[in-house]
Amino acid sequence: MALPEREAQEQAVAVAAVKGWLEGNTDWLLIFDNADDLPMVSEFLPSGGKGHLILTSRAQVTGKVGRRVEIKKMTPEEGSLFLLRRSKSIAKEDSVEAVSKEDRALARDICDKMDGLPLALDQAGAYMEETSSSLAGYLDLYRTHSMKLLQHRGGVLADHPDPVAQTWALSFEKIEEANPAAAHLLDFCSFLHPDGIPEEILTEGADQLGPVLAPVAEDPFALNEAIAEALKFSLLHRNRETNTLDIHRLVQSVLQSAMDETIKGQWAERVVRAVDQALPDVEFSNWPQWDRLLSQAQSCAKLIEKWNLELEEAGGLLNKTGFYLKQRARYEEAEPLYQRSLVIREKVLGDRHPDVAVALNNLAQLLADTNRLQEAEPLMRRALEIDEASLGEDHPNVAIRLNNLAQLLADTNRRKEAEPLMRRALEIDEASLGEDHPIVAIRLNNLAQLLNDTNRRKEAEPLMRRALEIDTASLGEDHPIVARDLNNLAQLLNDTNRRKEAEPLMRRALEIFQESLGEDHPSTQTVRGNLDRLLADLKSRKT
Repeated sequence: MALPEREAQEQAVAVAAVKGWLEGNTDWLLIFDNADDLPMVSEFLPSGGKGHLILTSRAQVTGKVGRRVEIKKMTPEEGSLFLLRRSKSIAKEDSVEAVSKEDRALARDICDKMDGLPLALDQAGAYMEETSSSLAGYLDLYRTHSMKLLQHRGGVLADHPDPVAQTWALSFEKIEEANPAAAHLLDFCSFLHPDGIPEEILTEGADQLGPVLAPVAEDPFALNEAIAEALKFSLLHRNRETNTLDIHRLVQSVLQSAMDETIKGQWAERVVRAVDQALPDVEFSNWPQWDRLLSQAQSCAKLIEKWNLELEEAGGLLNKTGFYLKQRARYEEAEPLYQRSLVIREKVLGDRHPDVAVALNNLAQLLADTNRLQEAEPLMRRALEIDEASLGEDHPNVAIRLNNLAQLLADTNRRKEAEPLMRRALEIDEASLGEDHPIVAIRLNNLAQLLNDTNRRKEAEPLMRRALEIDTASLGEDHPIVARDLNNLAQLLNDTNRRKEAEPLMRRALEIFQESLGEDHPSTQTVRGNLDRLLADLKSRKT
């Protein structure tokens, strides 16, 4: 629009003229790019008119200025196509099918490395165009020189002169000036799994976060202010429904690249300590909480390995995470965590500490569950020896070790050796925990199983029924341990030709396992097999 005021010396005159034109006309489109300072932009907006306005901004709070439409990461398909076109590997009108399957896979790999960030993909494409690099060549270079590439912007065109790393570095500086705790919050998040960071890690692990961030994390108002400062520059995303934070993978890389090795190690240690503090002891009732925290615990396992963190908290985190994974029948993932936890605890606490016995016991249990009984037995015996020496022969932990060793002996056809250990474990727990404790139910159930296996079913049945009664009362009717008790009792009834009594118990056990553990869990599959055999026996007897 050729307004006469366009040559005015005073900017206010030109602005007023443009606003007046917009207010008096229709079907116009006004675009403000990089409008991060929304209060300033408001001065240039028309108060009326029937046109359209688009603001591009990193600000996540728009107030009354407009409706926020968040532009998220590109999908692998979108990112691959954009990269191929931007790098001039294909024409603008071409689809990804214009290149070979190999190049399509490489483009997706680059998109994954850039985590779908359009700005980073544009920068990668520009570099490839300027240097005539192939997709494979760029990917190889990125694997060894990622930060140099993120800091480099092609000099042929000035359509977007600032590289990704520089753009973010300026934002980091502004955040540091405005709210140092917000900068430390970003540093902390840069060492975690980038997606779905539970905020309770910050609040429950607050005292582990260092002198700047710790007092802020303990104050909900101050923590909100720190998060809000990072949100201004879209360096964090907050999900209010799940109370989680997301940070882009490339932001993590750029943040870490600015740290020396000492500072990186310090943050890695803080993260491990804080996450360990936020992780609860594993129980069926808190499995959803563990699902929420698991990716962060696994990220910490990598930090422990990378930085060789020999901390008491590191041993505890690995042990708890391994225990949860074992409960979910993810044995291959659990075993290396148990192994590393044992090494750390032996070094930090000494090889006669009760926590070392816990680590030995858990690893041995996993080995037993994966049919490596010969490997498991010496670990169990060593755990028992440590606890008897350090805690006393009547301690509940000693009962756990006795029970587990007895189970292994029973599984290797040494039932005469196993029975006195089981009875001693039961006596210890009844005396120390009370006769109606869930752990007593475990001891009753295990002893009953041994009696059943040695054809003493009349002795076994009342123990099984007592265990079922205790567990139902203390854990609830839908707990997987109750399902285990139901299955065991049903098996005994089946073995004594009371199949009609056994069937509803076994069906109920299967129903509980399906609901609580899932269709593919070994316990579910075992009970399903037991039920199928029982039904087949019933059918054969009818015919």
